[in-house]
Amino acid sequence: QRLGKSGIFSLNMLTQEVYIVSGADYLNAIWKDTTKVMMSHDALNLSLSNMFDYLSGPNLAATAQIYQTAMKRQLAGVPVEDEWIEMDDLFSFARRLVANSTCETMLGAKFLAQFPDFVDSFYAYNSRIRRLLQGWPMFLIPRAWRARERCIEIMRQWRKTLNMEEFDGSPMMVRRWSIFEKWNISDDAIAAQDLGILWG
Repeated sequence: QRLGKSGIFSLNMLTQEVYIVSGADYLNAIWKDTTKVMMSHDALNLSLSNMFDYLSGPNLAATAQIYQTAMKRQLAGVPVEDEWIEMDDLFSFARRLVANSTCETMLGAKFLAQFPDFVDSFYAYNSRIRRLLQGWPMFLIPRAWRARERCIEIMRQWRKTLNMEEFDGSPMMVRRWSIFEKWNISDDAIAAQDLGILWG
């Protein structure tokens, strides 16, 4: 069957058998006996439609403006004047500018000041994500697992220590957090979702 249809599917990925659940009815059946979280079609729609609301239409223009401001602030800190300079790796330079601006846009201007190692950890995770998705165990790719765990820990710490009244990141993140908290989603799961937003 195609993954687009409702159902439960299994895939053998290297050392692990991975199960994929498609369809709100199947999710409800799985979670119906738990008191920790009740997944419903409405909850799934809220967590996804929230992203589309803020990344389309007038809200997208507002987010783009915040991103442009963040990028200008990043560029203002680059020690470049009127003369040409030579860089060892222009791609790494541009990639860091984009990552820093994205983090500031989504998570606020203070995020990288509090967690200056995040971008390095993120790209260490990103460069090894294929093997993580293939299910390679930690003893074979310890750097990939450590980078992912560090990124999720940073996401968790940031949200827990955040003063919402001073938060200057994306309103989308605040809305998503409120949705997840309403449905009693765990801190680890929320942190993983936040990392996924930056990665996606």
